[in-house]
Amino acid sequence: MQVKMKPEPMVIFEGKVSDWSEHAPMLMNEEANALADELAIEQARKIGLSEEEIAKYLRGSEIPISAEYVSCVDVTGLSENLEQLTKCLFGLREKLGVIDWGPISRYAREKLTQEAGNEFLLCCLLDYQSKADAAWKRASSFFRSQSEENRRELWKMIASMPEKEWRSEDNFKRCNLHWMRPAHNRLWRISQCICMFFDGDARNIWKGESVFDVMCRLYYIGAGEQIARMIVGALKDCKYLTGRGDVKADVHICRVLGRASRGEALSPISVLALSRKMYPQDPWLLDWPLWELGRSKCDAKSPNCKTCEISRVCRYAIEHPVHLKSLPDPA
Repeated sequence: MQVKMKPEPMVIFEGKVSDWSEHAPMLMNEEANALADELAIEQARKIGLSEEEIAKYLRGSEIPISAEYVSCVDVTGLSENLEQLTKCLFGLREKLGVIDWGPISRYAREKLTQEAGNEFLLCCLLDYQSKADAAWKRASSFFRSQSEENRRELWKMIASMPEKEWRSEDNFKRCNLHWMRPAHNRLWRISQCICMFFDGDARNIWKGESVFDVMCRLYYIGAGEQIARMIVGALKDCKYLTGRGDVKADVHICRVLGRASRGEALSPISVLALSRKMYPQDPWLLDWPLWELGRSKCDAKSPNCKTCEISRVCRYAIEHPVHLKSLPDPA
């Protein structure tokens, strides 16, 4: 598609674009990549990366974290524990089997339809501050209630509405996409970006790109850091992307990995750094078992250490024997 203009990126986030067809022509991939790089460089400088480090990571397969953050995660005396913990997590991952990522799990990479790509991205964008199963069910219900044309052109449908109308109380209740207003509201701005940069087709965000580029693109359109990591991981699981990915450092994973290694929850940046030290080949592979333990066993107030697969190597479980009337066999 011919590029007619290059809009200022901030226009989107100020809510000034109200009609994608009139104001937001598609940018060519090269220009979209350039804008993603500008954003990545800005963020990398903010967290203290040198120009040499930035140059190394651009077009690379790994998302940079400041060396200052990585070095602050002290693993002195934890080497053996972390090795055992990693082994247990991989054992659990094998036991859990293949992850079902909904729409994109049902298609081979080259046969993914525009509808399926849109539904997958919608479900992911709404998967926060809510139970995952409920979030995906609600998003899919909304998506499948639309006409065939609207499912195919989902982002154009949303972007074509005036922002005020999309954010209205009536539309919020009618769509029933999320219990939080901000989660509903932000879809309008994200839709503007998808229409502007990716022709309203979610598949164009990740088609033929590296892990790093896709992360930059998702971050740029407003997906959010942790949701972006989950999307990249899902695409890796379903063979749409290759390369190393990071865990989605949500509340479950911060709690489980923190308790297992330190006896208490860790911050998201510490989780990212620690998971990279545990399995540098691909930290994302630790995400599924960590998340599942947080969802089903490692409750914030009443953890079920008795049936937890990693309790024998978990510092929290060992320091709180009241939860361990009998230990399961090691994973």
